[in-house]
Amino acid sequence: MHIRPHIAITALAALVFLAACSSEVQTPDSDPSASALPPQEELARDIRTIVTGVKSPVQQEALAQAARIPPGHMSDALREVLIDAAAFAVYLPDQDSTGNARRDSTKHLLTRALQPHFSETEMAAAILSIANRSDSIHVRFATQQGAAYLAMHIPPGEMGENLRHAVIEGVAGIGRENYPMYTTRKLLLEALINQTPGGLEALASNPEEAIGSGVLDARRMSYLKSIVREESMRRAQAPYIPPPTPTFDGLVSTIQAIAEGKKGNRQQEAARHVRRMAETDPTQIGDTLRTAIIRAFRYLHIEAQQKEETVWEKRYSPLRYPLGAALDQLKDPDIVEMFVEMEAYGICGSGHDLIFRQFPDQSARLLTEAISRSTTRPEKMFDGLHVLTKMIAGYKSGRLNLAQESRALLIATSRRFLDGDLLPSLPISEGADSYNRETILYPAILFAVTLDEPDLIHIVQELATNPDKVIALGIPDGRVKYVQEDAKRLLSRRPYMGGGDC
Repeated sequence: MHIRPHIAITALAALVFLAACSSEVQTPDSDPSASALPPQEELARDIRTIVTGVKSPVQQEALAQAARIPPGHMSDALREVLIDAAAFAVYLPDQDSTGNARRDSTKHLLTRALQPHFSETEMAAAILSIANRSDSIHVRFATQQGAAYLAMHIPPGEMGENLRHAVIEGVAGIGRENYPMYTTRKLLLEALINQTPGGLEALASNPEEAIGSGVLDARRMSYLKSIVREESMRRAQAPYIPPPTPTFDGLVSTIQAIAEGKKGNRQQEAARHVRRMAETDPTQIGDTLRTAIIRAFRYLHIEAQQKEETVWEKRYSPLRYPLGAALDQLKDPDIVEMFVEMEAYGICGSGHDLIFRQFPDQSARLLTEAISRSTTRPEKMFDGLHVLTKMIAGYKSGRLNLAQESRALLIATSRRFLDGDLLPSLPISEGADSYNRETILYPAILFAVTLDEPDLIHIVQELATNPDKVIALGIPDGRVKYVQEDAKRLLSRRPYMGGGDC
């Protein structure tokens, strides 16, 4: 998961600061209507819809009204909803798929509404809990990320020393293997850069002096230096310029030979070549070459199924992967149907996310139909649920459009999995690669948590707290506690916006 470059973030922080200082912003004491706000339950209800991906002017108005609540007068329920919305807004692009500058207005209003009700002491405690695993299990992810988000928006030089130390420890405490917290670490690093005189340059040139003595031990200081060095290199990196497209004779015949079993260096170079062609200008792929690519991909896909290739073998296939990536770029709805019909959908590089995002409504219909059939292999139910989860995360962040009919279809499908209607009738089997009801229930719960609809969340909460609900899904007594632990852990990750790895 990614956030925009530091320039946009810094500019936004300045915007928030100026707005807070503006004479146009009324304080609760000076606003005669402050005591006439709608009930906070109504504000919480309207603001909560932000994390489901729904866009409505009602949300903006509710945020504006929440910003007028005096410190000490906000309910815990409304504050928690604002924290969830802040953690979610981190993932919003500068503009959504319709060109609407949604992030600026939503983040600006969220900052104004939440800052007076989230003290630096609370921020520091939440940030320190990230690296302290014994504390982390008791602190919601949204609280941790919301604290990092607010810390990033504190104007330079105005952050207290205790919070600054917590930010430093937060950056150094999120290890490279902690993929779900990568975005949070970026927020904390940006907060540290903002609060360091001289910014990133000072941090990179003399980190010990910039951070101060006694804050980090030698091991964590070394790790923080590597993070700062990587960030410096990333920001200094020149824009990527694609290499010139190589040309060679017989491209079509070379691709056609793949379906005849030829997989040498020439075929691998040809596969990379057609991918570059599709990425630079898909119109270069004429009908003859398109047909050759499809035939070659089908041949390789069937072969991979027969060999039962692992996800990683598919991801790094020197032929199948670039050919599939080329087909992704053709922006052809027929390719979507072909991928679903072939069961060529999955995760970690084998999911063809690009073309599913290009045609989200068609993809939602075809994928839900596929995973709802009793004849579908359990592993493809697993894969399909993950692909749909990624699509919902993209919809929520504004990176793809999704009709309300499609969204309703996804919600209904999620409910059928949680109710057990679509869970496969499989016995418990041993082995890391085996699939059973419990295996499919995990991505089904993740799918529901990502949708974040109140009814679905209620069902997941019941699964997390009531063992009888889990047993009713056909889960053996000895496995119930593991399903409940999964449900609790996934609920704690709300608002879920996709994995940090793959």
